[in-house]
Amino acid sequence: MNMRQFLISALLSVSMDLALVSQGGEPAFSAKDRLSALFICPPHGYNGEAAAECTLLESLSNVRFTAVQVPHGAGDQVSDVDAHFGADDRWIALRKAEVLRQLERPYDAVILAADVTDAEIQQALVAHVTRGGVLIWLLGDKAPDWLAVVLKPGEGASTPAPAISPLAGLGLEWAGMKLGGKMFTNGLAVVHALPGGTAPTPLAAYATVGRGRVLSIASSNGSLFPASFAAGIDGDWLWSQAFERLVRFAAHGTVSPAVTVEVAPAEPNAADVVEG
Repeated sequence: MNMRQFLISALLSVSMDLALVSQGGEPAFSAKDRLSALFICPPHGYNGEAAAECTLLESLSNVRFTAVQVPHGAGDQVSDVDAHFGADDRWIALRKAEVLRQLERPYDAVILAADVTDAEIQQALVAHVTRGGVLIWLLGDKAPDWLAVVLKPGEGASTPAPAISPLAGLGLEWAGMKLGGKMFTNGLAVVHALPGGTAPTPLAAYATVGRGRVLSIASSNGSLFPASFAAGIDGDWLWSQAFERLVRFAAHGTVSPAVTVEVAPAEPNAADVVEG
């Protein structure tokens, strides 16, 4: 095929695709099932952990992140880049303005992985939930006063647990999943727990607040990858599927079919395998 024939073929292909779209056909690379999340994270240190976790999770799931850093007094954390390049009070106002601007956009979920001390941002987060948004909490086992107030009985919060866990069938228990952090369940219904010990360990819990939802996920220091798995398990991939399903459940109340993990039982009286 010469260059002219190649160009004609390409133009015909594009024309056919445009015709399908104009007739209501599905575009070839539809993003209708993609989830968008605002990730409110700590200031970036030299290791860039928050940015790296976002990139990894995006590569393994259908969640896309916009990350914003919390405002703080520059240089108050030894691992913060600002601490090494000098304090600049302008960062506080700039970061605050960006967080507030992003909270006005229609994200599927807002993920909070850093302490928020600014009263205006706290009020914006409460408003996000009460007007029908989703807030995902990754900061341990105690909700701050500004969030606890919307979860009090009589304030519009309710905790109906789903009939089936949104993580059912993923095989997290079989994969030896262990949590490295805590979550709060006060005022929330546990939607999935891991067996073991004297009692199951809660993994995720949620409550509805009017048309909005609050979802708490067990985490350590706001990490997007809070779990470890047994040797030989692709834990990053498995947790990414679990995380996406939790976000989709909180945002839309539905999830795609679960991934079924089938374990082939060992044959009785099978001969031992000897390596060497």
